[in-house]
Amino acid sequence: MQLELRGEHARVLLQLLTFGTAAACRGPGDAMRTSTETFYNIRRLHAIFASASLAMLAVTVWMVAADHRREWKRYQRAFRDQIEPEAVKAAAALESAPPQANADAAPNRPAASENTASRRPSAFAKWFLGLPFIDALGRPLAIEQIWLPDLPIDYNFCQAPRFDRCVTCHQGIARAWPEEISRALPQPHRPHPRLDLYCGPRSPHPAAEYGCTICHDGQGSATEFRFASHTPNDPRQRAEWRRSHRWFWNHDWDFPMRPKRFLQSNCLKCHHEVSDLEPSARFAEPPAPKLLAGYHLVRQLGCFGCHELNGWDASGRRIGPDLRLEPNYHEAALGLLADPGLEPAERRLANRLVARPDDAATRRQLASALQGSPRLRSGSRALAGILAAEHSRPGTMRKVGPGLRDVAERLDAAAIVARIGDPAGFRPATRMPRLFGMHEHLDGAALDAVRRFEPVEIRAMAEYLLAASRPVAATEAAAAAPSAERGKRWFRTQGCLACHRHRDFPEAQAAQGPDLSHLGTMFRGRNAAAWLASWIRDPSRHAPRTLMPSPLLETPSTSASRPAGQEAGRETVPPHAEDPAADIAAYLLSSKDAGPPAMAPLVESDLDELALLYLAKTFAPEEAARRLREGIPTSMAAEIPPDAAELLGPMTPEDRLAKKLRYVGRQSIRKRGCFGCHDIPGMEDALGIGPALSDWGRKQQSQLAFEQVGAFLDQRQDVADGGENEEGFYREAVRGGRREGFLWQKLRAPRSFDFRKAADKPYNEHLLMGRFSLTEAEREAIITFVLGLVAEPPKPPYVFQPDEPTKAIVEGRKVLDQYGCVQCHTMEMERWTIEYDPARFPNPPPMPEHDFILPKIDERQRAASLQVDRRGLSRAELVGMPQVDAQGNLEETEDEDGNPQYVFTLWEPAVLAGKVWPVGGAGVLVSPKQIAARRPPRGGDFARLLYPLALAEAKAAGSTAAGSEAWGWVPPALVHEGRIVQPSWLYDYLLDPKVIRPALLLRMPKFTLSPAEARKLVDFFAATAGVEFPYSSVPRARVAQGAAGNARQAERMDRAMRFVTDRTTYCAKCHLVGDFSPGGEIRTTLAPNLQDVAARIRPEYLRRWLASPKSVLPYTAMPVNFPPDQRLGQDIYPGSSVEQLDAVVELLLNYEEYVRSRVSIRRMIEAAEKKP
Repeated sequence: MQLELRGEHARVLLQLLTFGTAAACRGPGDAMRTSTETFYNIRRLHAIFASASLAMLAVTVWMVAADHRREWKRYQRAFRDQIEPEAVKAAAALESAPPQANADAAPNRPAASENTASRRPSAFAKWFLGLPFIDALGRPLAIEQIWLPDLPIDYNFCQAPRFDRCVTCHQGIARAWPEEISRALPQPHRPHPRLDLYCGPRSPHPAAEYGCTICHDGQGSATEFRFASHTPNDPRQRAEWRRSHRWFWNHDWDFPMRPKRFLQSNCLKCHHEVSDLEPSARFAEPPAPKLLAGYHLVRQLGCFGCHELNGWDASGRRIGPDLRLEPNYHEAALGLLADPGLEPAERRLANRLVARPDDAATRRQLASALQGSPRLRSGSRALAGILAAEHSRPGTMRKVGPGLRDVAERLDAAAIVARIGDPAGFRPATRMPRLFGMHEHLDGAALDAVRRFEPVEIRAMAEYLLAASRPVAATEAAAAAPSAERGKRWFRTQGCLACHRHRDFPEAQAAQGPDLSHLGTMFRGRNAAAWLASWIRDPSRHAPRTLMPSPLLETPSTSASRPAGQEAGRETVPPHAEDPAADIAAYLLSSKDAGPPAMAPLVESDLDELALLYLAKTFAPEEAARRLREGIPTSMAAEIPPDAAELLGPMTPEDRLAKKLRYVGRQSIRKRGCFGCHDIPGMEDALGIGPALSDWGRKQQSQLAFEQVGAFLDQRQDVADGGENEEGFYREAVRGGRREGFLWQKLRAPRSFDFRKAADKPYNEHLLMGRFSLTEAEREAIITFVLGLVAEPPKPPYVFQPDEPTKAIVEGRKVLDQYGCVQCHTMEMERWTIEYDPARFPNPPPMPEHDFILPKIDERQRAASLQVDRRGLSRAELVGMPQVDAQGNLEETEDEDGNPQYVFTLWEPAVLAGKVWPVGGAGVLVSPKQIAARRPPRGGDFARLLYPLALAEAKAAGSTAAGSEAWGWVPPALVHEGRIVQPSWLYDYLLDPKVIRPALLLRMPKFTLSPAEARKLVDFFAATAGVEFPYSSVPRARVAQGAAGNARQAERMDRAMRFVTDRTTYCAKCHLVGDFSPGGEIRTTLAPNLQDVAARIRPEYLRRWLASPKSVLPYTAMPVNFPPDQRLGQDIYPGSSVEQLDAVVELLLNYEEYVRSRVSIRRMIEAAEKKP
């Protein structure tokens, strides 16, 4: 279809196409007129468009410049252009510097700088290459990130993959530069301070696998400092960050970075056993010392008595440290023993369970026998229910406080009242928290009520403890009068100072047990002296789960009169023998100061009011008042709570007050959680009173009840013992409602959260947590530990999974820590790092030695010992112990020029200047200038404390033994125990120790170890020694090299026996052999009985020991009886020294078979029949 336009329509269309809309609007008369008028002003439009273009250009340039100057780009540019090149060159210069560089490096530095400068790009070139857009043509800057899909972040409803961009700014975090360079670098260019532990590719936590925020927290996806959720470590740093980085607290991110002081908290995410963070051979410096300190404080203070620290979730997954009280089986059994309705067979089972609460068969048998028994009291039926309870993963922690079942034997009411009211008043270093007398947060009526009721509670608690106390039959005592003077010596020598302190011995600083300086002040009970002596003899008799061992004390008279081979402690006490336990008790009770203050008069109306508060939980108010006046009918015994049983029966004038006191006392003990630390009769079924801490570190901060504690802090502007800056950090955390602030104030003033709140609470609803005597450092260590309890373990591959030997070491350390074994025994020897000039270091004196004794040193180790640093010095580590003088101080000698030197006795071979210094040879002479670092020994404090006394007493007795031999008279070092003893023997020895070395000043005590704990220690020693693990004792058939009946073999054994029985030169001169004792000075001549060698010693160790004793135990007095370069004892056993050695080894390993072959039972019977 075609459209024809004619006339006026065609004219209008033409105008529209030619002149636009304006022309189209004109009339016909204006058809030939033209115009340049437009709707918008063109000049204005040009100006606007020009301005907009310039603005866009400026914004684009601004955007490019801003992007070019982004914070992370500045850091990357600085690192790549300045930090990295200079650090690499400096590191190369340090490595390539000649030995004399220490002397002439300074004059050469300007020339080196000039040469380096000549090789650098010019300033213009660097400027040009760094311009925007131009820089992309070279080495582009980019955001770097580590993708960690297996370490997701918990966003409540989803698990988001973790992206850590921290390395975008921290470019040098994994660079292994020399320490002097690393320390000089500013942040964020400095390498990680522990590349051996973190970030390094060979470390246990390489950055590519673990990233950053799994340990540090923070917002890993951020690329700007203020959005990464850094947390300042103190107010000074916070102010600096605000000024230089525009830092702010990001409330929108739930996982702010840990401040430096709490950095170790997150180790608990993966290291649930905690003790695997102890120093080790690979990591001499502890990976997390503050966290470890907090863990040990929580363990020692018994926080788990009130707060559950469950390391397992409901599904059986491990989520953190497991610190839970062991099941109350032994307490339930003790409670049952007080029930007269128990049958004799049931009583035997209960006694067996008290001694071995881990014996599940005995427990089940007893629970089954008691089920539904009508002979039991109602309380006993509840105890039977405790025994019937099964735990899939029972706790393992014992209560940390002393048992109070027989407290009346040692303490009277005044002493108990004083101890409860102010524990630190009697013992300033006590671990018992203060539960009363903390009134700084109270005022008005609340303060008046507390001042009225607290003395009543304390008096009532003392009354209940005394009433519930039951005496325990004391152990047998000698008839000789106790002597405090003798007791002081026993106290010093028999291991008491290994765990306890006493003001008479200020050099002893052990803290495993309580300070005993003022014991005589408090022990004023009716049988205090007899009880204390009995306790010292056998603590487990009075408290079956105590950690204190039985010291197995011996007097010189009893030990001397015992025939050789008879076990100590089995003989009857002589009628007039000394009694070391009674002597020690007399000594401790002689330390008396002013006794406890007299008890304040009891206000009975306050007692009644407090009793009614408790009864109101069970009865209506009117009924409660009536029961308090008249008592509770015995018919209601099954209906009332256990504590109300104290009010059963009619109230008589004679027992009314006592009943009310016992009731209030029992309720107060339950309310305040005293049973969490102490074994208290009647509290066997009580549960912890505090909230669980298993996941407290991830508790929502909005759920923390800060209440009015901020106002309390404002009211009390005291400065904490850590200083104003320290307190400022925590005050700010309290005001910010953060976890660390809550914990700090809770440990510092636990009741302050009741400030302005207590007035609106009944007395029994006031906060109850006690205050521990903690230093600021201890408080911060506990905070570090608790903050790490997040119950958010990563996936199994990231959780620390030790191999079998490592697991044995970790579990064994827990047992060692629990029983304080390291107080006596050295577990790791001292280590000295020395720096020396290999060209001037002396060679070791020649020492003949058997080939199988010589240390195995390869050429690589020799070459390494000859390598020198830029100062021309080599570096080596010496493991052993320095020689000390008669007072136990470091012994100092002089070289030819009069310079001081120390003599270091090696316990491990050392390669120095290409030469091997063997164990057992001459000591290494070390000058003080050569010592670069010293790492103290682990354990053995008491052995070092006892050494001067042992040496002095031996010298006074006329001994001529060398000073180093005195180390054989104190608790031995156990660094090689796993290589020495048979596992089966060690297991039996730990459970029932017997005399091995008669020369020791004291015996190995008997601990209340369970069989499982003994096995853990056996495995620990085997694993630390690096022997085959698990290890089984060598069967005799593998040891014997021939039948005992073989004539040639019999002759060989007979000749070897001559060495053993020779009293002039060889074994019988010092050693006990069967029932033979050589006599003489006990401490200097008597050596272990040789009849037990096969069961006790590993065969490979025995051969080495007999061949070269000092190569195994450097301080031993045992001589070399089979020297490699001499042929001794030819009249006894003709042959080489190796042949003699092997014959004696075989004899000792088959001693029982040999003796049996020489004893004919038939002949003995025939001889007996011939007698008339």
